[in-house]
Amino acid sequence: MPSRASRQRGYWQTPGMSRRSLVIAIIAFIVLRGVLVWLAVSPERYSRPGFLPASDVGLYEGWASAVLRQNRAVYTDVPIEYPPGSIPFMLAPETVSGGHHYLAAFVTMSLLLDIAGLIGTIILARRWRSSSGMWIWIVGVALLGPITYLRLDIVPAVATIWAIERASVGDSTTSGGWFGVGAIVKLYPALLIPIGIVTARRRTAFVAAAVGVVVAVLLPLVMDLGAVVHDVLGYHSARGIQVESTWGGVLFVAQRLGSDVAVVFNYGALHFAGALANKLKPVSELLSAAAVVGVTTIVWFRRSRSPQLLAEAVFVLLALELALGSVFSPQYMVWILALAATVGCIPSSSLRGLAWVVVAAAIPTQSLFPFLYGGLLQADTFPLSVLLTRNLAILVVGVVGAWFLWSGRPSDPSTAEFASRGTP
Repeated sequence: MPSRASRQRGYWQTPGMSRRSLVIAIIAFIVLRGVLVWLAVSPERYSRPGFLPASDVGLYEGWASAVLRQNRAVYTDVPIEYPPGSIPFMLAPETVSGGHHYLAAFVTMSLLLDIAGLIGTIILARRWRSSSGMWIWIVGVALLGPITYLRLDIVPAVATIWAIERASVGDSTTSGGWFGVGAIVKLYPALLIPIGIVTARRRTAFVAAAVGVVVAVLLPLVMDLGAVVHDVLGYHSARGIQVESTWGGVLFVAQRLGSDVAVVFNYGALHFAGALANKLKPVSELLSAAAVVGVTTIVWFRRSRSPQLLAEAVFVLLALELALGSVFSPQYMVWILALAATVGCIPSSSLRGLAWVVVAAAIPTQSLFPFLYGGLLQADTFPLSVLLTRNLAILVVGVVGAWFLWSGRPSDPSTAEFASRGTP
């Protein structure tokens, strides 16, 4: 029987993950995140006068102050478009900072969540024998820029990493719970839950945990559920075609060709108004629903439903949802970067190249918001080309990934066998 020291020495001696590579990755993470933190806490260094702010932290601070300092009730007195699970993450920086330095406290919280995401990818990298996923997270978040630390979207992104990490050892209960956390903080992980159910080792436990988390968060607000539904679901369902979506790119081109569409500010963002925009939104909704049904059905008919397949399928589905949806805010990229990182941990997956395409797509995303945003609103050629390129890249990831899922090309059976044995 090997000694404890030899077991410790061999812990990272799996293909693609050595002790040295881990140390290098941690150093890179510290350097890159140091730059992100510096930019995030100093907005004047990141944006130039006349550009839209890249941060929603001031909005969160206002809501938190109204709740904690003025004793106003969420949703009924303070309309908030985020689901109830997001409230603790808005209130925590206000509580910790004592009403001062909210931005610094919020960025610190985001950094801690980022570290949690890194740890999740390191565990998966060791278990599934590839460090690429760890690097996808480190590099992708850095390329996306400080907006990652200035919005709440990193919370559900990290939750999905841990949902897949738990699924990788057959823990259906905790995996479902993490998906529930993501869904009650930001709605999009709810679209991934059907795939989680299909691939779960114990489906009843997965569903019970996901539903249990959502119900537990909603229970204190049971008397105000009408206000919650109105402020969250009503708010987002009423939004039109956002300018940075794929459909927004189409409408910018139509505008340049003489179509009668206009950009208007409503629901906290810029959307298109006009007859053509009104016609495109139901098309977007139909295609988004079809993507959920289609990818889930493909997974259902796969004979081997491994945790690797879960990672690959939710990655493909989210790419399709972002590319086909009517809203594609820049911070949404952290959602798919998280899932790309889990796919990158699978050494034999055919989707690993597509995961790196997502990393590359973070570059035009940060370029567009906030730096090229003014030119985009004028439908200038270069910013519009950048937008169309980014959105086309995500669409290609979704379509090609779906084809790989359909043709049965993703994860290798030997990798699935390794994962099924659990952590040695």
